[in-house]
Amino acid sequence: VLRDHPGVFVVGLFENGATLPTVLCKALGVEQFSTVERAFAEAAEHLGHRPVLVIDIHERIVDPTTLTSVSNFAKEFGFEQGLAKIVVVASSAGSAAQITGDGRKERVFVPPFTLEELKTAEAKVQFSKWFG
Repeated sequence: VLRDHPGVFVVGLFENGATLPTVLCKALGVEQFSTVERAFAEAAEHLGHRPVLVIDIHERIVDPTTLTSVSNFAKEFGFEQGLAKIVVVASSAGSAAQITGDGRKERVFVPPFTLEELKTAEAKVQFSKWFG
């Protein structure tokens, strides 16, 4: 749903052993991570706000190195450098549990909904409770 919104970039982690900076470089077609940092800084200037980076962790991802790279990346890129708002979507509870953090993160469990269920008033009320 978010893919088509300006300022939202979605990247997927589909391979154990991959690190997020490497996956981002590949997704953007660049060699050096400093180019990724510059791209997000320029996007923030153009948009007037920080872009949103959605990190989609596939359910098969269990490698601690890969999951640690997400935690470290979110802290450095999102909080310390402030280059993007980071949203991590973990398809399995095991992956979600391995994403470390501190008081700056919020965990939200979204039960499996069908497309029709998402269109109901009840689902809209539930989402408004979670996201305001």
